[in-house]
Amino acid sequence: MWLMRSKNVFGAAALALVLGACMNLKMYEGADAGYLVASLAMGTDSTYGNVQFDFRNRDGSVDSYLFWVNDAAVLGPVADFHSANGKGGIATVRLKPGQYEFYSFGVKSSDLDYAPRAAYSVPFTIEGGKTTYVGEFLTLGLPRKGLFGNEISGAPYFVVSNQQARDIALASAKAPELARFPVIAAVPDPTSLHVPYFQPAPLPRGQATP
Repeated sequence: MWLMRSKNVFGAAALALVLGACMNLKMYEGADAGYLVASLAMGTDSTYGNVQFDFRNRDGSVDSYLFWVNDAAVLGPVADFHSANGKGGIATVRLKPGQYEFYSFGVKSSDLDYAPRAAYSVPFTIEGGKTTYVGEFLTLGLPRKGLFGNEISGAPYFVVSNQQARDIALASAKAPELARFPVIAAVPDPTSLHVPYFQPAPLPRGQATP
């Protein structure tokens, strides 16, 4: 189920440090735009370097991604928030209206890059003049041994939760236009997605990753 490979995120990583903790590369400028808001986070003990969520619209005219760099792996703090579960960044993306889906991801650890072998679909809708909030995606991984016998994060999965109050407040600070956009809560239910990379709660320590 896993494909461990290099993913072309290093150039984007440098840009992310300039633009902020969480980013995507394409912003829609039309007057009918809506917003996508999400948070990408990593667990307190995570040793991952970065996480990327790929998304596209159904007609193929948009293919982009969200990206967050773990500030433990770079110089200087870049996290938008810290919580009991970890830390992360807020993605605030202006998009044209339409049907979209998250379809892949990339997670970089200290010695491996993880990505799924096949595309999946976590759908969401962007409506003009509205904000679609899809939740927090907390990147976790059951521990494995690194090259030198140290414990590091293994194959990743994502715990999905609703942190709307926090995330919308942080997103509005990044994009003041959001204050006039009503929010649609569209946090996916991992139990109905049938995509094993997404879970409603952390897996038991002894359980294998998806």
